[in-house]
Amino acid sequence: MLLLVFMLAWHAAAIFEVRPYVSALYFACGVTFSVAVLLGWKYLPGVYLAAVFAYYTSFTELPFEELNLVGPLRQTLIYGLAGLSVRHLWMSEGFRLTLSIAFRFLITALVASLVSATAAIYMAPFATLPQEAKAEVFFSFWGGDFAGVMVTVPILLMLHQAVRHFWSSPQALWQAVISDRSRLRDAGLLSVFGVVLTLVAIVLPTLFNSDARIDILALLAVLIAGLTRGAIVAFLVAMLVSLLEVFVRPWMGIPVGMSIDVQLLIAMNAAVALLAGAAHDDKAYAWSKAHHDALTGLANQTCFTDRLNQTMLCSQRTQQAFVLMYVDLDGFKDINDQYGHTAGDQVLRLTADRLRRQVRASDTVARLGGDEFAIILNDARSGLDTERLAQALLDHVSQPIHLGEASVQVTASIGIVVAQPGASAPEPLMHQADMAMYTAKKQGKNRFFVA
Repeated sequence: MLLLVFMLAWHAAAIFEVRPYVSALYFACGVTFSVAVLLGWKYLPGVYLAAVFAYYTSFTELPFEELNLVGPLRQTLIYGLAGLSVRHLWMSEGFRLTLSIAFRFLITALVASLVSATAAIYMAPFATLPQEAKAEVFFSFWGGDFAGVMVTVPILLMLHQAVRHFWSSPQALWQAVISDRSRLRDAGLLSVFGVVLTLVAIVLPTLFNSDARIDILALLAVLIAGLTRGAIVAFLVAMLVSLLEVFVRPWMGIPVGMSIDVQLLIAMNAAVALLAGAAHDDKAYAWSKAHHDALTGLANQTCFTDRLNQTMLCSQRTQQAFVLMYVDLDGFKDINDQYGHTAGDQVLRLTADRLRRQVRASDTVARLGGDEFAIILNDARSGLDTERLAQALLDHVSQPIHLGEASVQVTASIGIVVAQPGASAPEPLMHQADMAMYTAKKQGKNRFFVA
């Protein structure tokens, strides 16, 4: 597998040549870095052998005794150690890309590429070159390695995360992709914006017969994408504008210029995407932690109170009633006592998911604490529709839950209040729904009661 990956990386670098034998991206360095992060140091000898084989098969005219064994060793040691230095960050449980991790990755990639390029000019076959030629080799190695790591590592790590989710739950992965349509729409618009800026940066100097390089203009689209839509969307935009930079210039007959310009532009596109995107995602995560229940992902008490107040104001403005449901699980304490709190947490997560799936995306499902939940239906359905929904909630909550070899079944009692536009405060509504829920429990549980 490693051999196949390195062969692909080696030949992919040739596709991105900006000058003869000089590529905009040296993917093999990023592959080495990624293998160290994902698989650990035990796979680095295999990385070295795969790199040697890829090099030798690409230069078949060389006799085996003239094979360069030092270059692959330099690459394996430097980028392998760089990957190992951040492995604990990526492999931690519940990993997410934070601004501090993105910054550390950027610095690690920069330092590793500088060390690798410096070592290259003092090793065969470059050690005997004149000083001017050494400088060209240094910049070629540094720029290509730096861009290769900044592009390849995020791509491989995102693919690794996607594959893990795909195998565990293909449906969940697909739902995550299509559920946030606004993100998909914004990604498309930002991509178009990035394409336009990049084409302007490429074509405008040519139209005015100028040698000015304004390629950095494309960074504006990447920065906006990162600050507004997060790391993944920003990185996709960065890769799109980078591809345009590499391929559109030759296609239009426009000189590419110095290879280091293109290499560092690609690296900076990726760096801005990761840093700006991580800053956005950090802020979004902090907001989510403050407004959502950590165990179930539902709205928490604070968020629920805010949503209820907003719904009441909207109800007064539109003169439309809304529905408040108070849900309490029956016999949940017995599950905790018999199977432990870990099993109880699993029951709560599954129950939350079942409740969420039965309502519209515009409605609110919250966990108030313990085994108590609340639901706000933004507009009141007919009495029959509300009762049908309540029964559907009861039916789905009561489906068996498998806890290892054991199977348990929980039921719920639901109190329902149809709130009229004249409601002035949330507390009386909550108390009324709470009392309706207790009435349902007194009537035998696993049922609903409309106040």
